[in-house]
Amino acid sequence: MIFATITSNIFPPKLNENLLYLFIRKINKKAEKFFQLLRY
Repeated sequence: MIFATITSNIFPPKLNENLLYLFIRKINKKAEKFFQLLRY
């Protein structure tokens, strides 16, 4: 996880966790929409 190591150098760990969580949620929502389009 290069992304995590870069952000952990810039941000404190707790903030980093929150950013990573939001980042993953954003990707998951895009992925959900994409898979819904594929299904129909």
